[in-house]
Amino acid sequence: NLAVLGGAISRRQWSNPVSMTEVLRSAIAEVEQYPRVKLVPPIDGTLRGHAVADVIHLLAELVENATVFSAPHTQV
Repeated sequence: NLAVLGGAISRRQWSNPVSMTEVLRSAIAEVEQYPRVKLVPPIDGTLRGHAVADVIHLLAELVENATVFSAPHTQV
């Protein structure tokens, strides 16, 4: 995560658009407390492939903050 924040190029690259549901699921999967995260479908839309890795990392950081700074027994 620090490498991405520092401007390094991600090793993962997508060439086709990716559904937002898959982007969000991927971000949640990177979070240690992922069982506490609830994804509420439907999530419409797609994200251009070149932006997918960066957006996944950004969302993972936000979701991680949500789990760390909320009560342990709550869903985020």
